Amino acid sequence: MERENIRELLERIARLESQIEALRKENLALKKENAELKRRLGLDSSNSSKPPSSDPPSMKYPRRTPTGGKPGKQRGAKGHRRHFGPPTTIVDHRPDICSHCGAAIGDDVPVTGDYQRRQQVEIPPIEPIVIERRYHGVRCPHCRRVTRAKPLESEKMCYGSRLGALIAILATVHNLTRRHIGALLSTVLGTRLSLGTIDNCIHEVGDAVKDPVEALRGELAQQAGLNIDETGWKKGSERRWLWTFVAPTLTFFHIAESRGKRVLEYILGKRFDGIIVSDRYGAYRAYDKGGWQVCLAHLIREAKALSQSSDPGTSRFGFWARRELKLMIKLCKKGKANSLQMNSCKARLNRACRLQRASPDKYARRFANAVLNDWKAVTLFTTVEGVSPTNNAAERSLRQSVIARKISFGNHSQKGLRTTERLRTIIATAGVRGIDGWDYLAHALTQHRAGQPVPLLQASHSG
Repeated sequence: MERENIRELLERIARLESQIEALRKENLALKKENAELKRRLGLDSSNSSKPPSSDPPSMKYPRRTPTGGKPGKQRGAKGHRRHFGPPTTIVDHRPDICSHCGAAIGDDVPVTGDYQRRQQVEIPPIEPIVIERRYHGVRCPHCRRVTRAKPLESEKMCYGSRLGALIAILATVHNLTRRHIGALLSTVLGTRLSLGTIDNCIHEVGDAVKDPVEALRGELAQQAGLNIDETGWKKGSERRWLWTFVAPTLTFFHIAESRGKRVLEYILGKRFDGIIVSDRYGAYRAYDKGGWQVCLAHLIREAKALSQSSDPGTSRFGFWARRELKLMIKLCKKGKANSLQMNSCKARLNRACRLQRASPDKYARRFANAVLNDWKAVTLFTTVEGVSPTNNAAERSLRQSVIARKISFGNHSQKGLRTTERLRTIIATAGVRGIDGWDYLAHALTQHRAGQPVPLLQASHSG
């Protein structure tokens, strides 16, 4: 009897131990899940690759460290004066009472010749030029039948070239919807255009610059370096990707179905002999290129997330890595990319990452291995002159497109995709080449309607 009781107790103890072990494992899993949820909850644009637009309204951005100086222009800093344009109207003012003694000053007292000037800019009431074309009928003196003049293709549209170019700019540069463009034209110009006409206008301007955009695409492969980035886009309910390729005198946009390296091969060819600056996305690693610089700004955000970890070791590592990466960028801006100070900074970062290769924290371990595995790409800017340590140029070029995506939700047709990438390419490139985008688009539309070649977007183009 006692043996049976003992056996039952042992079996009960075994069951309880099994239950305790199961609860211990479940508790450990819940702790890990809780820590992961807390980590994700703490991610924002400052410590991850999330865009600033995803930050909540309550987000508080860090302020700059106070310098102790007064706000405004600092002593010794170069001043900026208001630009004076050629006056269209001059109004002379003269004093009638002396500001010193209070005596009256008559109109017969001559002015000294010196004066101060102020300019006030105003715009006149805008009255659009409405060109009415009348196609008359004439009775033929031979067959006595009436024949009528026929409109040319360039005369069929109800908007001129400059108005068409303006509509394209409002849609591309200022991200206005078709409905808002119509309201603006009605209010400011007194011109009423239907939503369909506005949409047709934007596509027509996009068709006009097809060849110049293709020529710009051909220039990409000849660049010494490119900043490349991509962001999500939409074609109706379908997923697309908007790519940007940025060079000193060229910005090219392309909307593709893929985010893979085949897009790079389609735009740049099987191999690009220049240097690519980008984030650590796998497509850039797999693509055949002359050189690769990883964006340090992305690494800094990842390091900041590590510095906010609840684990003391991970937090210290994140703080050290972030400090060294920021110092590397600072030294590069000062022209010390290959200095002894930079070499010391690289050595400290390399050592910190090596110490964390076996860290129990998977995020610290992942970051350390990523930096060490791509070490040449992380530090390329310290050995090749002129390479930027960040991909800020490409990210800035996408900013307006991201805003447009949130307003219009992308495009609804393949034609819309092509129009978007062409117009954004032309406007962005015209800006860096010192060309008036409005004049260029108006001239391109005029040539396109006349069936003439559209001039390429050269810096010497004068409109």
